[in-house]
Amino acid sequence: MTHKLTGALVLLLAGLASAQPPPSPAPTGPAATVAVAPFGTLGVDEKAVREAEKQVEAGLLALGDVRVVSATEVEKAVKKARRPELLLCEGAPRCLGELATLVGAARVVGGDVGGLGEGQILYLKAVRANFDRELASTTATLEGSAEARKGAATAAAFRLLAPERYVGSLVFELDVADAQVYLDGRKLAVRKGVPVKGIAVGTHALRVTHEAYHDWLRFVDVPFSTAPVQLDVDLAKYPIITDEMKAGGPTPIARRIITEPLPWYRRWWVPVAGGAVLLGTVTTIVYLSAKGIGADDEVQLDTTP
Repeated sequence: MTHKLTGALVLLLAGLASAQPPPSPAPTGPAATVAVAPFGTLGVDEKAVREAEKQVEAGLLALGDVRVVSATEVEKAVKKARRPELLLCEGAPRCLGELATLVGAARVVGGDVGGLGEGQILYLKAVRANFDRELASTTATLEGSAEARKGAATAAAFRLLAPERYVGSLVFELDVADAQVYLDGRKLAVRKGVPVKGIAVGTHALRVTHEAYHDWLRFVDVPFSTAPVQLDVDLAKYPIITDEMKAGGPTPIARRIITEPLPWYRRWWVPVAGGAVLLGTVTTIVYLSAKGIGADDEVQLDTTP
């Protein structure tokens, strides 16, 4: 009887265990929990460090598909677990990986904050939980307005965790509807009001061309932005004049008709008469020279008185 009860109890416990869902694997993509390790300081005060941590946390949230464990929450969890050494990782990947595991995050972002004029420069790295190598690293400069600082922190977050999404987009406003747009020699499919996405951040060579206008050539800087940047192209200011000449034919040269009487020295008979006089004079000189005494002839002079 005892053996039967024991067997039944074992079967019951086995059934309950099989009814529970298996543990899900730790997420490895952007849709995961990301922890921010308390940043180290490189000659800046504690207030600047805390502000940098908040800006990076906001930048991570801009990814749209992550849950962020703040630096303050990480610090509390470390103190509760009595693992103070995890607050002194100094960028060591193995230490940061253990910190991520402690707070239940798939990845952790750590770094240091240094001074740069009136702003700060961040040296950041991302490490996976229970991993002894960094996944990515980057720098970010936080300076200027609050909006500029926010943009820099957001760009750093995308470079660390979603580099394939670290791109920009352009919206082209063309004053000539059927103009062709080339970016770095590659033809773009441009439609009015529709952004061209997936453009690498940086400087690009842009050419807008149309057979009736001069090419519009520019170097454009594409920033990282979650919103498209509008670019206005004015081809109408540069029409090609030769097309107008082809349509209307060559323009005749205007000629001025002189109706006033010409002076006597511009009449037709003046050069004719002058030529006849010149011809007669030359003929006479030649004839007399042929009949006269030569320079080498001897002449006998009569010297008698």
